[in-house]
Amino acid sequence: MDNHRLRAMILKLQDRLSNDDRKRLHFYLGNDVPRRIRDDPSLGGTLSLMDSLFDQDKINENDFTFLINAFDEIQCIDAMKLLREYWRQNQSNGLNQSIESLSMIMPSMMSQLVEDQDEDKYPIPHHLVNQQNSCGEYFHDYNHFFYTLFDDLFP
Repeated sequence: MDNHRLRAMILKLQDRLSNDDRKRLHFYLGNDVPRRIRDDPSLGGTLSLMDSLFDQDKINENDFTFLINAFDEIQCIDAMKLLREYWRQNQSNGLNQSIESLSMIMPSMMSQLVEDQDEDKYPIPHHLVNQQNSCGEYFHDYNHFFYTLFDDLFP
């Protein structure tokens, strides 16, 4: 898994941590990292701590709530906010990619339905099949169509 974006964010985060923040983080995560890393709250030691968390899969590009919670517990609010904002952006990007994937799948599904149309008792409104709306409206139209179809089939 590619963690470059998260690692870049962690490097930016390091600039915002004071020496005391690093010491608190190392103490708090003491049971989760080897002693040699825990005892080195320098910048290099903190980067080694982050590497250890990656190696243990406690943090990765898709889930770094472990780190957000750690910063929350040690009251390092700035770092926690920065990671939460990054998480929100990640979630938003993931949702957009899912919508794009669905929008590519849905037209082919609708084409298959149209091909089967000859035998169907309930015709598909063609203005819904070829509609070029935004994704949200596109899915809304499909949902409306299917609910209407089921209402007709099962009164």
